[in-house]
Amino acid sequence: MKKELEQGLSLIAIEDNDKIVAAAINYELNSSIERAVDEDYQKTGIARKMAKRSMLLAKKRGHKLITADVTSKYMAKIMEKLGFTAIKINSKFEIRIADFSDNENILKFMKRTYLKTEPCLVSCGLSLKEPSPFMIDIMKKQLEQGLSLIVIGENDETIASLINYEFNSSTELEYYSNLSKLADDKIVKDLIDFEAYIATLSDVCQNYNVDKFFTISIIAVDEAYQQIGIARKMIERSIILAKQRGYKIIRADISSKYTAKILEKFGFTAVVSFPLKNYLNDQGELLFKNIIPPHDTFQIFIYRIDN
Repeated sequence: MKKELEQGLSLIAIEDNDKIVAAAINYELNSSIERAVDEDYQKTGIARKMAKRSMLLAKKRGHKLITADVTSKYMAKIMEKLGFTAIKINSKFEIRIADFSDNENILKFMKRTYLKTEPCLVSCGLSLKEPSPFMIDIMKKQLEQGLSLIVIGENDETIASLINYEFNSSTELEYYSNLSKLADDKIVKDLIDFEAYIATLSDVCQNYNVDKFFTISIIAVDEAYQQIGIARKMIERSIILAKQRGYKIIRADISSKYTAKILEKFGFTAVVSFPLKNYLNDQGELLFKNIIPPHDTFQIFIYRIDN
């Protein structure tokens, strides 16, 4: 909330005696609205006035779209009267830690989603090829650590997954080097070399004085279930999991601008931002030749866990 307030788009309602009776937190993510009214001042029109004022503010700032996350039927009626259109979503899904029996389903899911749509893979052309067995094997090893999440829809199908894993100081330096030597495809090798280079820019263990850290690595949501908060919920659950397991630092390797915005809302800080157009492989060739805006930058985000 603090970060949302810092955008300077929010409203406050104050009574004559300087008591705060209501507030509407607005923030830029296609202009979203969240609001709260003191119980003693509910049903007096304050919520409607703040919603209208928020709409005027968004219009002044040049926003073309406003979203409002509403759970109250009373607020839903207000928003509909102001011209908002309700988007009905199917919220019947379960997020849980993936166990060994889930791994094959997650890998199949990643083959048809992440490996076909992830911005770096699209930019370097790997998304057009058959999924690399080598990359699948890397995912499989990360899943075996038992830190990943799976989201199951109401028909028991996998609709999203987030692969988390532990990096530690004793293996970090050798990890990418060994992967690069074993890569089964030139572009795969170049991509691993790129990730190794980016990792040296953050040097998490050295810079944050830890011998291990929690890594948010791969996020994928089925297209039919996007934009209903599943990615946000998976990241939130991952933060909780990292805290429970005693990690001090979470690193997230991200090329999606949309995911980057979610991380920033949770308090992650970008410590590396590398434009994809600037990277050349060891032959001096561009690796990312088909960059799709706005996903033109690879970023490493850090989240510090305070006990």
